[in-house]
Amino acid sequence: MAPVSLFAQANDPFAIERDLTLKSAVEAEKDGPGLSAIFVDGVEQKRMVDLKWIDGELAILAESAVAAGLPIEEETSGYLKLKTMQIARFEFDRITQQLTVKRYRKGDGPNDVNVARRNYDPGEMSPLLAGIVDYSLTATRSGGKSDLGAYVAPRVTYGNLILGSAFIYRTNVDASEDKLVRLNTTATLALPEKALLISAGDVITLGSEVQRPLRVGGIQIGSDFALRPDLITNPLPQFQGQVAVPTSVDLIVNDRRFQSSEIEAGEFRVHNIPMAAGRGEVSVVLRDELGQETVQTARIYTAPEMLDKGLSQWGAAIGWIRRRFGTRSNDYRDLVGTFYVRRGLTRSLTVGMSGEAGVGLWNVGAHAQGTIGALAMLYGEARYSRTSREMGALLKLGAESVGRGVSGRVEAVLPIKGYRDIAAQSGDGPVPRQFIGSLDFDLADSTRFQFSVARLSRPFDPSQLISAEKTTVLRAAARHELTDRMTLAADVSFRKSAGRSELVAGLNLNMRFGPRTSASASLQHTAAETVAAQLSYFRPDTEIGEFGYAAHARVGERSRYAGTVAYRAPFARVAADAEYAAGNVAARVRAEGSLVIADKRIFARDRASDAYALVRTGNVGGVTVTHEHREVGRSDDSGRLLVTRITPLVPMQFDIAPDKLPSAAVARSTFRRMQASRGGVVLVDMDIEAYRSVLLRVIDEHGEPLPVGSTIVALPSGREYMVAFDGLVDFNGLSTDDWIAPGADVRDNCRTGLPKFDPDSFEMPELVAHCTSRAIALKD
Repeated sequence: MAPVSLFAQANDPFAIERDLTLKSAVEAEKDGPGLSAIFVDGVEQKRMVDLKWIDGELAILAESAVAAGLPIEEETSGYLKLKTMQIARFEFDRITQQLTVKRYRKGDGPNDVNVARRNYDPGEMSPLLAGIVDYSLTATRSGGKSDLGAYVAPRVTYGNLILGSAFIYRTNVDASEDKLVRLNTTATLALPEKALLISAGDVITLGSEVQRPLRVGGIQIGSDFALRPDLITNPLPQFQGQVAVPTSVDLIVNDRRFQSSEIEAGEFRVHNIPMAAGRGEVSVVLRDELGQETVQTARIYTAPEMLDKGLSQWGAAIGWIRRRFGTRSNDYRDLVGTFYVRRGLTRSLTVGMSGEAGVGLWNVGAHAQGTIGALAMLYGEARYSRTSREMGALLKLGAESVGRGVSGRVEAVLPIKGYRDIAAQSGDGPVPRQFIGSLDFDLADSTRFQFSVARLSRPFDPSQLISAEKTTVLRAAARHELTDRMTLAADVSFRKSAGRSELVAGLNLNMRFGPRTSASASLQHTAAETVAAQLSYFRPDTEIGEFGYAAHARVGERSRYAGTVAYRAPFARVAADAEYAAGNVAARVRAEGSLVIADKRIFARDRASDAYALVRTGNVGGVTVTHEHREVGRSDDSGRLLVTRITPLVPMQFDIAPDKLPSAAVARSTFRRMQASRGGVVLVDMDIEAYRSVLLRVIDEHGEPLPVGSTIVALPSGREYMVAFDGLVDFNGLSTDDWIAPGADVRDNCRTGLPKFDPDSFEMPELVAHCTSRAIALKD
């Protein structure tokens, strides 16, 4: 009967001592709480820590601090006072014996203020195989002649894979042209996660600004940052710093408050701050919990053309040059290859290389773009070409400074005699010598002046029979906003080309009467006409069911009168144009739209769209669907609705209007966040079902009702129903199921066929559920 101390009790560090007294407990508390639970940044650690009171202050064993992830110096041992450690704050609860520690942030969590961060979840990808045909049909009557024309662009899409082509047909063409012409035929595969686009067929090559693009039939692979709307490609301003206590951060861009955030003690980073191109100023206002305020200001020059540090852009193509595009279907010639690469070396310097080879020529060059402080951007490119007969070079230099007050730009393209590129070898003529300069003044928010000069010199090219030509243009323009709805603009230009000079002066007044209606009036003076007046009135059709119209009159020595009326129907857009000029009358009728073949149905829509969404509302029609909280239509009798004008590659929200749900429908889950591929169709399935309650009595093969709480499965939908007392089941009489069974994966002989339900009948069908034996005979 004497007290026995078991082995486990004797070795338990948390066991209460048998001779413990109040005095000894107080003395023990002075030494320290011993092993205690610890929470670091709100997360409970798996291991407990050893604590101790030293001179009335709480200390932690160095080994415990390392295990908990607290910052201490290497090779430290013994107990360390918590107040001397590099942590934001700590609290100790004597009752629960828990230590709570808040570490200094290292630019992570709430201290990583990414202004351009997506504030939404990724969308679900549910691609749908679809065929899409964009078309535009025209019929024209002019000068006693009739002309029929058609543009048809069919494509097949599935997710990020697109195979498409385009054709034009014209009845009246020159002898050198075909009536039916194929434009482009291309297969593209987009890889959004890698911002990569692979194309095969008719493509346009990538290159630098001086490297002129080519139409080729072949293969191209290259970067496409448009596939990543969330990716910031150009350098944007950023701030870094450190705070000792929780602090609020206010962001001010060009004297306007942009965003407010809360950060914790430690290092912080505010980055990817959106700014308009050119010179700008951004400030970060730090206000701590004690009310102290600190302001950091930075001036930066933002250039969208540049790449952020470490980001690369590239492209390469090989194929046969295509000529006479739009007049011949298959005019492919010499084999050529091109490449192009750029990389952001620093946040203020982007460099790149590009080249091309073929047609007895190779051409290579390097280019760079860089910002000088917060003032301007400089850019330049040098190229070298060589053929079997000659070699040449090209130099391009430029500078720009864009911002409030004064903006300017100057650029020169200087090809040296003998410089050739593939475009020149193929018939486009040599690269002209160019000089462009402009200067803008913003006297106020509503007034702007612009002066510009451009000079272009095209050399003689004997191989292409292209004559030398020089063109000089001087221009001065002004723009002033009289009111919120009225803008006055003036323009004076001088042009000299081929030995002829022309002075043109104009004055224009633009008036806006509403969101869709505007008018303009202008006067113009040219060498051919002393004074010419123009009046225009516009009201475009933008939404389905709207009429649009426009009228235009030009009075002078070359008078012209024209008018347009259009109607945008759900299935197509139709328009009619009429024009009178120089005693001739012309008229044209147009019809344009898209046909979408998806889910074994054909949908006709008013115009082409970047992406589509096919919403399925189960077997219920007349359901009102919303897209980004805006009603976009009702599903048809088969429960289908094709939604146009979907922004591709961005998660979009789809739902239904619950107050407009048909009475015979049950919606279990309708919210969907979907992401459509570019040029494709995304499937949006809503969990909606037509429902009419019908009572069934289900019995087993022995004539007994099924047990309460058991389930049966309706097939082929797989919907489960629970059995109530006496084998009663509240069944959906409007379902499209054909059988019931005790489980989804059963043999055919276990299925029971469903009768046709009469909603007006009060009879209760009785069904026998096969394969539901209640007893199992066991045999030795």
